[in-house]
Amino acid sequence: MKRIKKKSIVIYPPVEITRFLQFYKIPKIKKVITISRYSNEKNLDFAVDIMNELNIDYEIVGNALHKKQFDVFNHLRKIANNLISLKCNITQQERDNLLSSTKIYFHPSEETFGISVIESIASGCIPIVPNNSAHIETVPFKVLRYDNKNDALKKIQGAIKGEFDYLLPKLKEHITKFSKERFQDEIIQLLKEVK
Repeated sequence: MKRIKKKSIVIYPPVEITRFLQFYKIPKIKKVITISRYSNEKNLDFAVDIMNELNIDYEIVGNALHKKQFDVFNHLRKIANNLISLKCNITQQERDNLLSSTKIYFHPSEETFGISVIESIASGCIPIVPNNSAHIETVPFKVLRYDNKNDALKKIQGAIKGEFDYLLPKLKEHITKFSKERFQDEIIQLLKEVK
């Protein structure tokens, strides 16, 4: 940073990429998944609104611990069409099974990082994310980021048709910088420089 004459670096949070890479080559079903906490700031109403317009199977997999979170979950169940399945507080194994077989990962909210986006890419999903916040760094291809509802609809439909499959190897390579191993190496290097 120029003003304070200090060098700054970004060290991304660690993601267990290796664990999810075992799902990368599993054949995918033409469906969409979102993994999220059931909270208002996660913009899940927007996701349901979009998916209500598409004739595609969609699953929201999330956690709820408090009354407000269960209220969000119950509200979404009321407004979702019959192709939308909402899962709440399922096991990690059940979540992994759903993620591993899904073709598209849809993210409806801004994020400071978005660990579930990285996990989905490692699992072999095509991510469709907002064109804002940390998504610009985690999903480096503009064609996979949407600006509004209509854009999201078109990109989800394109992803289901396989229009973005050619990006999977590039995405897989890109996410290596978010691995737990790289995080550990960067922290060790940073500590060595502090001496």
